[in-house]
Amino acid sequence: MIIKLIDIISKSHLSVNILLFADDMVMSATGSVFAVFEMTLQQALNVLGSVSGENNMVINTDKTPLFSFSCKHYNIQLCYKSKDLARTNSTVILGIHVDSKLTWQKHIHTAIDR
Repeated sequence: MIIKLIDIISKSHLSVNILLFADDMVMSATGSVFAVFEMTLQQALNVLGSVSGENNMVINTDKTPLFSFSCKHYNIQLCYKSKDLARTNSTVILGIHVDSKLTWQKHIHTAIDR
């Protein structure tokens, strides 16, 4: 399913990056026009919904946060199969705690506490 998803997204010319590790996937996009950025990610999520449905795969939307890095505040809204994705100011990507301002504080504190 993952290979098919990557193939469809690459053929669609969506400017989306996909990072894979084990059973985790991160989709990301960059852009200076928020409306275009939002539309691009929504289209990628729609492709994910189609491919996962065709392959009887379930995406856990509780583990699918909406996370953005930006100097400006823009209320991006994305959904997966009609369910709005929860927005968060921090997340863990491959074991690294990242926040929207790239302060690295939570990651440093977590690493020290280990």
